[in-house]
Amino acid sequence: MEQAIFYNFLIAALALVLTWIFGGPKIDIEPKTALAISSILAIAFFCVIIFGLNAKRKKRIENDDWHRTIRYPVYSAIVFFLNPALAIIFRSWLLVLAIIPLYFIWGNVARSKDLTLSKEQGNKHREYRMSTSMLLPKIMNKYLLLLIIGLIIFTAIFIALNFSSLCLRYVRWDKKQPRAERVFNLMPGRLPLAEKVELYNEPDSIIISKINIRAPLIFAQSDEQKELDADLDKGVVAYPGSVSPGEIGNLFLVGHSSSFPWSKTQYGQVFAKLDKLEKGDRVVIFYNQRKFEYEIENKYLVSPKDLKLVHPDDYSKITLSTCWPIGTDLKRLVAEGKLIK
Repeated sequence: MEQAIFYNFLIAALALVLTWIFGGPKIDIEPKTALAISSILAIAFFCVIIFGLNAKRKKRIENDDWHRTIRYPVYSAIVFFLNPALAIIFRSWLLVLAIIPLYFIWGNVARSKDLTLSKEQGNKHREYRMSTSMLLPKIMNKYLLLLIIGLIIFTAIFIALNFSSLCLRYVRWDKKQPRAERVFNLMPGRLPLAEKVELYNEPDSIIISKINIRAPLIFAQSDEQKELDADLDKGVVAYPGSVSPGEIGNLFLVGHSSSFPWSKTQYGQVFAKLDKLEKGDRVVIFYNQRKFEYEIENKYLVSPKDLKLVHPDDYSKITLSTCWPIGTDLKRLVAEGKLIK
């Protein structure tokens, strides 16, 4: 077991070091969410350890609830609770992937222990081994087993169909700025080369720096679904009936959060990170060689049936909307803001 602990530590450390060196791939979730998930996993881990060791101390392993389901719940807890908790708290997808080799490492330890116990206990342990699973729960009910297999297949297909959007939303790479560029940006009285470009020569477009969006702004001429879908493949769409940028009323913009892999568009995930917008974030619109800057005020989820074009008569408003959660059409994620300049 000591050797497995060493390999577990070595592989986990290597995954974290590589994540730090290459700046990713990191799990892109909010700190509060990461803390909550990792805390739940850590509590589950310690519960298994405490009850497992208690059963071992009282020498009632075969009759213990934990051990009637899994022969080695402590090993299983290390693989499926402790390592994922560390992966989430350190935001490392490499550590998540490392769970695969770690499963086989701890499985090898379990098999070695099975051989030892079979020699010591004979048929008693062999019968116990036949009635339980090593690291994963043994599903005896065939209907429950079919349900689990169905869920696994559904999840695999869902991830495959929405892989690019899910990666864009939940995978982050921290790219370090080149040294020369950092020095140039800090020189007093000088502007970076990017800011020397005349911004008002930009085509009609939307820019949201917070979530790395830069896309064409398309003004739809029809609300027919087929034509809207064609426009959405070209960029972010101003829905028919919305006002023009800068005008009093609601500039209602929609974009894809996900699209099928066979859809030939680079804007199929343009709003995949829309949920990361917070109050105070800026949305820049270029329209007719003019620049309009909006500030996000609120964000919420709504039913598709409840989503309406609202035209306030006292200020210029922007509404950003997309299907949510990613890969579904269950809700609409909406972010609203007002024109500030």
